[in-house]
Amino acid sequence: MEVLGITGATIMFTAMLLSLATIFIAARRAHLAGSWLWFAAVIFIWPASYLYTLAVNRRG
Repeated sequence: MEVLGITGATIMFTAMLLSLATIFIAARRAHLAGSWLWFAAVIFIWPASYLYTLAVNRRG
């Protein structure tokens, strides 16, 4: 907290929370679609969650 300050820490934790939310949404969509390869990819390779959520399975 001393390095970033309150504003920096708030932005950092918000970005982390939003990234975890995107991973959760992508994993849920992959699970419902029955795609176990994408399910594992979005959990273990976090940029894949953005790709899957925004490009591959847009409807959910």
